[in-house]
Amino acid sequence: MSINKQLWLIILFNLLAFISHPVMALTDQQKKMLDQLDQLDQLDHLDFIDQNEKANKCIFARDFDCAEKSIVKAAKSISNSQDKNELRITQQNLGKERQLKADEEKAEKERLLAEERRRERLERERIAQQEYEEEKRQHDANMKGLLAIAAGTYVGYSARNYSPEQQSRLVESAERSVMNGNSSELDSTSNQVISERQKQHNAQMQEIAEQNRRAAEAKREREQREAERNEREAERRRDAARERDGVQHLAEVREQNEADALKRRTEEELRAQQERAQKRKEEERHNQELRDSNERKRVADAEAAKKKAEAAAAKLAEQQAEKQAREQYLLAMQSGIRLGVKNCYGQYEVGGTKPKVKPEVVPCIDVHYRARCEGSAVNYDGVHKNFIGFDVGCFGDTATISPKPACPVNQLHVEVVEVRTCGG
Repeated sequence: MSINKQLWLIILFNLLAFISHPVMALTDQQKKMLDQLDQLDQLDHLDFIDQNEKANKCIFARDFDCAEKSIVKAAKSISNSQDKNELRITQQNLGKERQLKADEEKAEKERLLAEERRRERLERERIAQQEYEEEKRQHDANMKGLLAIAAGTYVGYSARNYSPEQQSRLVESAERSVMNGNSSELDSTSNQVISERQKQHNAQMQEIAEQNRRAAEAKREREQREAERNEREAERRRDAARERDGVQHLAEVREQNEADALKRRTEEELRAQQERAQKRKEEERHNQELRDSNERKRVADAEAAKKKAEAAAAKLAEQQAEKQAREQYLLAMQSGIRLGVKNCYGQYEVGGTKPKVKPEVVPCIDVHYRARCEGSAVNYDGVHKNFIGFDVGCFGDTATISPKPACPVNQLHVEVVEVRTCGG
């Protein structure tokens, strides 16, 4: 309830407290004040509707701070239980939308993590490929060095010359031949050297042939080892290629599975979002229908309450008017009734007349009277029941004074104390 409404209620209660009669019909001013209170209720309800709608718009825009502020403002304008139910629905919508946003952010983080893992896997494959190519270049360089050594060895063998000892013998033989003037020693030495060289040549040729044979065998063995190594390398490469293909295939399958799973999750999330949106629309439509129904019921209840209050006020006013008419009638009777006393066979009988007051609101009255002897302080109180007013007499409409006063009847004075409804 707002402060203005509370202030109006305090003013209304204070005004009602100053009414002279305990129950009265509502005045036009009081009805006007009640209408103003009803208008304040309607203004509070309109403020609540505005803030509640604003909160729902902020929820749809995912501006949760705006939604919370509007909910706080709407809570201050609640005027009935229906407003409380609507605000509770809005708060539930806020919680659902926050959870939906958190789920979407979680899905996005999972997608980014999968993308980062895929990039890391590609980087590892790239580094492995670089290492393989570096190993291949190193192997080729080693093979080139071995081929250069073999070529140098072959050239060294084919370019050999005489030995220093043979050269020394030929020189000595030449010197001796010059000194002797005979070239036979030189010739002999030359023939020996030639023979030795021939033998050496033959031996060398045999050795070369043996070396060539061993080299050929070594070459064949190297070629065989190289072939076997190349076959092993090729097999290793094939295995590596098959492994890379398998890894690549597995990666592609995994990536495709991840893409399919992400697609399914995205489609499922989209369907879920659509279903939630449709559900929110249906809930909003249902809530709107419920609000409309409650509003119609509230208006009908307010109208019925208003009619009931008006009927109660009218009945109250009618009862008050009837009571006031009875009171005025009884007062008129009390002031207009004339009583007298007559000695009837030794008993003092009270009778009298009453005024003709129209309308006759009270059909039956009891007259309470008081009798007193002249100069005496003793009172004789009594009730003349069902008083009709047939004048003073001994029969019919009379009441006996008991106990009998001690003075003569002509010294007895009687007066009306009060007139009441019969049995009242």
